Amino acid sequence: MKLSELVEKHYFHDSSLCGFEYDDNGNVVLTISFCNWMQDYYVEGEPEILKISLRFNNVIDCDFKNYEPGKVDNCEILDALPVTNEHGQQGIYFLMCDIDIDDDISVTIFAQDVEFVVLGVDED
Repeated sequence: MKLSELVEKHYFHDSSLCGFEYDDNGNVVLTISFCNWMQDYYVEGEPEILKISLRFNNVIDCDFKNYEPGKVDNCEILDALPVTNEHGQQGIYFLMCDIDIDDDISVTIFAQDVEFVVLGVDED
């Protein structure tokens, strides 16, 4: 799906970034503890928290502020916004916080598309 469609369809506030990695193809994969109960499409009785992955394919650029993959975990997502760079390419800007860091954390990813994959119920 297009990156702009991801933030139109899913609400990320209060979800948590649990992991960040590059796969063997150079794609960026975020693992998120996702607040399913906050979604417009949530149905009573479904799991409230899901473990999901977002796979950003054909990554053009990835920019971090106060975030080191593998060193900062479980950042609370405050907002996820669509952005466009000077070349007209789509991206997503994640604004986050971590109680151990006294500053905002952000990750901006520009990619061709993104896959939203439910991994299962988040038991943590």
